[in-house]
Amino acid sequence: MAFAVLYIGLGIDFAIHLCLRYREECLRNQDNLLCLRLATRQMFRSLLLCALTTAIGFYSFMPTDYQGVAELGWIAGSGMFISLIYTFTLLPALLSLREYHPLHRGRPAHEHPHLQQLSEIPYRYCKQILLVTVIIVVASLLNTRHLSFDDNTLNLQDPDNESVQTMQDLLADSDTSPWYAVLLSKNRDETRQAKKAVEQLDVVKEAIWIDDLVPADQENKLYIIDELNLLLGKLAVDNDNARIDAYARREAVKQLQAQLAQVDTARFDGQLLELKTNLQALPNNDEQRLAQLEQRLLVHLDGRIKALAAALNARQVDLNDIPTEVLSRWFKEDYYKLEIYPAEDLNNNAAMQRFVNELQAYNNKVIGSPVINVEAGKAVITAFKSAFAYALITISVLLLILIRVKADAVIILLSVLVGGVFTLGCMLLLNLPFNFANIIGLPLLLGIGVDSGIHITNRFRLEHAAGKNIFMTSSSRGVLVSSMTTICSIGNLAFSSHTGTASMGLLLTVGLISMMISTMVVLPSFLIWQAERKEKKN
Repeated sequence: MAFAVLYIGLGIDFAIHLCLRYREECLRNQDNLLCLRLATRQMFRSLLLCALTTAIGFYSFMPTDYQGVAELGWIAGSGMFISLIYTFTLLPALLSLREYHPLHRGRPAHEHPHLQQLSEIPYRYCKQILLVTVIIVVASLLNTRHLSFDDNTLNLQDPDNESVQTMQDLLADSDTSPWYAVLLSKNRDETRQAKKAVEQLDVVKEAIWIDDLVPADQENKLYIIDELNLLLGKLAVDNDNARIDAYARREAVKQLQAQLAQVDTARFDGQLLELKTNLQALPNNDEQRLAQLEQRLLVHLDGRIKALAAALNARQVDLNDIPTEVLSRWFKEDYYKLEIYPAEDLNNNAAMQRFVNELQAYNNKVIGSPVINVEAGKAVITAFKSAFAYALITISVLLLILIRVKADAVIILLSVLVGGVFTLGCMLLLNLPFNFANIIGLPLLLGIGVDSGIHITNRFRLEHAAGKNIFMTSSSRGVLVSSMTTICSIGNLAFSSHTGTASMGLLLTVGLISMMISTMVVLPSFLIWQAERKEKKN
């Protein structure tokens, strides 16, 4: 579902680059169709390579075990080629319907003196920019160990949702925690030994199995019940439903007030004192309020008396008295179930990790919600490491094959990696952990970063010999505009009430800004510095 939003920003990138190149040609030539042909011919190779690299970034999800993201990879990767086809067919057809007429007369807006001065900064200070980049990269890499993965799926939900808040409250109390571990054993002795062993662990509060459903010390408890039965006698409910008139209610309240008045106030607890205060404030002539008081106090009295009478007739029970539907939850097909409850609040990821690690160290066959969360997190991290590796290797090979200057392939990849390190540094500053949702963005950022690097590098090689400023070309404006449109479309996700979706939007926004800085500032600075060194040698 998230790709519907992502595609708006990604699908328009190819059209932006082609339109800006077409506009640039129209400023040089008067023939509209000639400008279209020139723009299409000049952009074909770059856009095809960009579509391939972005699609590879998506297709890299497909071999992983994360099925939902594998499907996303197939849909999104194919969507890039659909966008490319329409960029070179429908878009030129639409542009050919009407000639382009510049809105300005005289100097183009992008050649404004202030913009020109700004564009000269990388040319003047390329060494300083590269030095600052190295410092930031090293500092970020040294602190990447502090990045974490949030494997609590509850943290992906809307925190203001009442059900989420209730779930968090239940998790905070180990007596009611719905997240517990489960261990299956083949026989009673093995289960009994497992119960004793796991209860010795610091992370475990208690372990429950089928024998815990049978009350302990039944003889003493039944003796106490017999004593109560003898003391209380036969409890019966008066079935006389005769209506009580207002006078009887008033008299009953007066008698209760008189009895409370005889008791020393020092002996009152909070509830008795509150009852006495409220009765004094209750007007005796308000028949409606008296009837309501009677209803609130006594409506459940008959049921409670019946429940007490039934409890006083308790008898000794054993496993044979447990209903089959309950028994089958604890014992089935010769397996006994042991439920293991945590001693810590599993809202805390570190506590969940400790709980799972210690139980798995005891027996790696332990299952349950905490284990599923932690193991799913490990599986997702492994899947995305694989996806990132697949994408990086495939894109590298593709660049080396299709780019004429092989060193440029390495330079483009280095700029993308620098942008990736910038992204990790921003995540540390924002205290933004990885989770099941936002980790999707990593291979995607690789494909987008490579696209921008291709445009900048190819145009720099083409224009630098003529002494033209790379920032005054349609390629740099295309990278800037396409990055901004993608940020605006993906940035909308950051405002979602769904925490997982919002974190994905925030990570992609931070990542795209980092990639834009890397490809629009760091990469040109390196190319300029490299060109200057060659010129000095020559």
